[in-house]
Parts: sequence; structure tokens; C-alpha cells
Amino acid sequence: MRAAIAVAIGCGALVRAGLASADEPVHASAALDYATPKGASCPDRTAFTSAVATRLGYDPFDGADAQSKTLRVKLRREGATLVADLRVTDALSDVADKTLTSEQGACDELVAATALAAAMLLDPRAMFPKPRPAAPAARGPSLDSRSPGTWPWYEPPPLPRERPPEAPAPKAEPARVHLGVSALGCVGCAPAVSSGASVFAGLSKGRFGVELGGRADLPASASSPSGREVSSSLVLGELFPHLRLGPVRPGLLGAAGALFGQSGAERQVSAWAAAGARVGVELPFGDTFFLRGTLDGLFVLNRVSLRVDGAELWSTPAFVSTLGLGAGVRL
Repeated sequence: MRAAIAVAIGCGALVRAGLASADEPVHASAALDYATPKGASCPDRTAFTSAVATRLGYDPFDGADAQSKTLRVKLRREGATLVADLRVTDALSDVADKTLTSEQGACDELVAATALAAAMLLDPRAMFPKPRPAAPAARGPSLDSRSPGTWPWYEPPPLPRERPPEAPAPKAEPARVHLGVSALGCVGCAPAVSSGASVFAGLSKGRFGVELGGRADLPASASSPSGREVSSSLVLGELFPHLRLGPVRPGLLGAAGALFGQSGAERQVSAWAAAGARVGVELPFGDTFFLRGTLDGLFVLNRVSLRVDGAELWSTPAFVSTLGLGAGVRL
């Protein structure tokens, strides 16, 4: 029933809206004559007026004494059916009318539908959204973005900066093998300052390297406090893990081998081991050859004493230092 009422109201209101004069005021106004059947629990005049005002957005019955239009709403019963008669009249004749029914006799629903129909009969234009007013046309010359001289303050947009080509990722440095020889001088390795030589071979990649070496010192001799001549020499193997920081090569150093001591016809061979640090500096010549210098500081792990007939002729110190100068090649 609600759908039928709404469709009927909409059709009737739109037909009458098309016939309405374009000179009608913005807000319609009318006097209201509202009547309900006796004994029926229907909304009163105030409720009906509020329902119409809610739909229109204003009260069309406020101050309607000076208006010539009248809305007459009469609710009546025809058996179990409730009927609502709507009629809009002016001073001369009827302007519009409408009849709504509720077969279930539901007065609240019928009055709600009647209020909607009354709103559409009085002011159908208020039931639809009003178009927004057009924006005022801009005065003066139009801005032409293709003509930089049109406006004194016009500045063309900056062109996007070209990104420089990305540099290719650096290739990983391959592991390289190096070989070389060094001349050595040592303080503390023998009773006197000794000299010797070493050979070395290593592997390096990036900032890290490791090196193995073999070392042999020439005998160096000195007189003991007892007046006897005593000499010694070293034969060692070395391990040198290190960092490669530009030309500098700091790292740890371990050495182990044998100490050969002699005094006259007496000979003595003893194990010798030490640990400490080495700092090296390499000067490359091209991609293949290099010169290098090294400075070692070692703590002797097993001190050795050279004895003849129970008398100590010489003993290794706790700390020894070696200076090396050499050259090598990279493969």
C-alpha cells in the first residue's frame, strides 16, 4: 500500500508541477483546514503541520492569513477503510486535489503519506535538490599556459632534472696470490744483532689477507760473561693474518721453529716459539710488483738458555724485534 501511495503521489505532483506557473514565490504558503474522524487516534493538526514542514524545509502554514490559497485535509472512514481527501483551493477555484486510502485503517501511516502529498501539492520544487549556481565568469584575459608573456608573473614550470646514469656496481675484487722475499735484521734473536732472509706467499681478497713464510737467520756471536764465544741462529715458520687498509698491513704474527746454539765444539738445538704483531707497508709498482717493509714485535713463549758444563752462556730475552725489507709479485 505504501509503494502504491508513493507512486500515485509522485505522478500527480509531477504533473501539477509541470502546469505550475514559473512566477510562484520561492516558498509556498496556504491556510490549513485539517479534520479527522471522531474517535480515531490520528495525529492532530500540529503533528500534521510539523510533518509537512519537515518535508518542505519550512512551514507553509505560518502567517497564511494574508494568502489566498487553502489546503483542506479531511480524514474519513468508509467501513474498514480510512480515506484522506486533499484539496488545494484559491479564491476562484480548486487548484489541485488528491485522495489517499488505507485499507488497513492505519491512521498514522495514512497521515504520513498525506503530509508528503500535501508538501508536493503546495511546493513540488522544494522536494528536489536545487542546482548549484554557476560560478561567475572570470574577467580579463585568460591565462594561456602556452604563452609565457600573457601574464607578467607567469613562469614556465621547471623541466624535470635528468637523472645521471647510475654507475655500475663495482665488481668484487678477486682473490689474488702474492709471492716475495725479504731481508731481515733482528734484535734479541741471537747473542748479537742478527741478519737473515725470508720467503713468503699469501692470499688476499678485499680488505683481508693471510700469509705463510719461512725464515732463516745467519749465526750471530758474542762473548759470554765467562769469556767464551757463543753464537745462535733461527729457522722458523711464520703465519701472518692481516688487514689491508690502503698500503698498510696490520695483523697478528706467530712464529715457531728451532734455535741452533754453539759454543766451541758444543752444539745445542732447542724449540723456539713466539707470538705478537706485525705492521707492514706495501708500495705497488703497477698491478704486479710491489716493495714492502715490515716491523715485527714478538713475545718469546719458551725462553731458551745456552749452557756449557752447566754454566749459562746466553739466554733468549722475553721480547724480540725484527725489521724486514723485501719485494714481491702479485699473480
